[in-house]
Amino acid sequence: MFLLTLFFLVGAIPVLTGLDIGALGTIAVIFTQIVFIIVNVALYRLPKILPDEWARSKFRVSTGWMWLFIVVSVAGGILQIWLMASDLDAGLLLGMAALLVFSLVFSLWRYSTGKVDMEISYEAN
Repeated sequence: MFLLTLFFLVGAIPVLTGLDIGALGTIAVIFTQIVFIIVNVALYRLPKILPDEWARSKFRVSTGWMWLFIVVSVAGGILQIWLMASDLDAGLLLGMAALLVFSLVFSLWRYSTGKVDMEISYEAN
């Protein structure tokens, strides 16, 4: 029920405010690219965090190649964000920045409460 309400609100916002639905799509893609950049940067720690699993992985590459893939991926994400953000007006960009800061502060606060229980979610075969 919560998801249906959320989807309704996302669909109703452009209708009620006159906001272009394309702008909402652009904002969603920008936030997705930000998440991808964070994941790509975190990938660099993978061989240090799981050295045995990394050594046995079919996808293992040398550190230099992995660094190159990460840099190219992050650069591509930043370029996409730049190009998409250039189509948005200043108000939307400020709103996105505020939402990003709120999300970061909330996630750090939530993690510091100790209520987050991280589960190991990989399989070692």
